[in-house]
Parts: sequence; structure tokens; C-alpha cells
Amino acid sequence: MTANGLLLRARSLNGFADLVQSHGGDPDALLNEVGLTNGLLATPDASFPLAAFIKLLAVSAQQLNLPDFGIRLAGDQDVTVL
Repeated sequence: MTANGLLLRARSLNGFADLVQSHGGDPDALLNEVGLTNGLLATPDASFPLAAFIKLLAVSAQQLNLPDFGIRLAGDQDVTVL
């Protein structure tokens, strides 16, 4: 099974910008690198491709040198993400 065609709500990025900034990164640049815009963060009910989310986690982890980036992001979230 692939991530093609599957969508997530933008609220799955709750805390993304704060986490990236707290480690010296630029959230807008990371979003743009995977084809997303920063406007997505301001629209929690918007949908975007799961494949972009997976790529965003991988790129963020690599560029910030945080192999556990996804776990850190999830740790900052609550049930509203669901």
C-alpha cells in the first residue's frame, strides 16, 4: 500500500512550526521543499497528501539532525489532531 491519494488534515501539523523553530530551522522553507505552503498551518481543516507529510517528516528530521522529529512532533500534540 502506498501513500498516494491518501489525505491528512492540516491539524496533523499542530506544533510543527514551533518545533522546527526551537531547533533553529525555518518551517516555511521545509514546507516549501515538499511542495506545501505556510498557509496550510493556518487552516487546520484543509487537506493535504499523506505522501507530503511523510516527506516533510523525513526532510525535517534530516535537516534539523533530529532522527526522532516525528516522535517529538507527536509528543507536542493532543487528541484534537485526530
